[in-house]
Amino acid sequence: MPPDADDILTERAHLDFEEGLAHARLRIRETHGRFAGATLDALIMGAVTALGVRSRMRADVRHLLALAHRVEAGEDARALAKEHLDHVLRLKQAMHLIAREDDPDFQHVKRLAENLFADRLPDLARLASIKDAASYADLVRKAFPERAPVDAIVDDNAERVRAIVAHLEDHPHVLHAPRGLAVKLAATARDMIEWKVDDVRRGVDDIYGGERVNEAPTGPRVDPTQL
Repeated sequence: MPPDADDILTERAHLDFEEGLAHARLRIRETHGRFAGATLDALIMGAVTALGVRSRMRADVRHLLALAHRVEAGEDARALAKEHLDHVLRLKQAMHLIAREDDPDFQHVKRLAENLFADRLPDLARLASIKDAASYADLVRKAFPERAPVDAIVDDNAERVRAIVAHLEDHPHVLHAPRGLAVKLAATARDMIEWKVDDVRRGVDDIYGGERVNEAPTGPRVDPTQL
């Protein structure tokens, strides 16, 4: 039996995560020196373990896809995002090990994440609704026959992710890490965004068979379908 859209999106998300994690660890070693690099690497891998990101990756994506199918069936994306955000962010489970959840400055991060979640669920629903896609590229083309909406989602995603990183950088006390390491973590996060932007753009070029037309002169970008 050929994979359905949920299968394709789940495996794509798993691959994206593993590639991104490997890149982040490599860049940390390259840019932060032996001691700071080892400390940062330990913090990141500790967070991955504490939050169960790797071990629960596929289950988490399936959970998001189930919500997307509910949006496809007519449920309100914003209500679902509000109801399920704590689960997605591991609040009340493990996030307290990483950040000070009750801090007002973390609540701002939560609001930004909820808005992003709500606005992307309909896009994910559109992808998940496709039948008989032969591959991830085929799935994206069938969901978005024109490239422009994909580029717009990419732009919007990255702008919002950058805003979250900037807020954490301005309020390092939110994280359970010394201020100096929090600053280095923010730098690593910005590097990851830029790397992923380039990676996604190359992927979109491949999917649509050419470079973006009339690219905006400014604005960070991140993959609209990176789950």
